[in-house]
Amino acid sequence: MDVKDVQTVKAQIDKSSTSKGQGASRQRSVSRLTAEKVDLSRTESVSLDVQARSKPTPVQETRKKANSVISSLNLISDTTQEIDQMVQSLAGIAEQAASGKLSDNR
Repeated sequence: MDVKDVQTVKAQIDKSSTSKGQGASRQRSVSRLTAEKVDLSRTESVSLDVQARSKPTPVQETRKKANSVISSLNLISDTTQEIDQMVQSLAGIAEQAASGKLSDNR
C-alpha cells in the first residue's frame, strides 16, 4: 500500500466545548490560594517533643568502635601504598643516576 492511496480525513473541532470563557470561569482566583488568606481560627497549634537517648546502646558502641578500627586500617593501608610508591620512585631515580647512559642534554 502506498501513502498516496490512503484517504485523508478532516477532523472537526467542537468550538462550543473549547471556548476560553468557560474554562476561565471554572478556575479559582489566585488570591484565594495565598497564605495571607488562611483562616487562623480554623488552625490548630501542634508541638513536637523529641527525646534523644541519653546513653548509646551496646550495639551502637560496638558499631562505633568497629568503624573507628576500619577507618584506622584504611588509613594505614593508604599510607603504606603511598610510601611503597615513593620508595619505588626513589629507587628508580637512584638507578638512573647510577647508570652512565644519561644524555648530556639532561
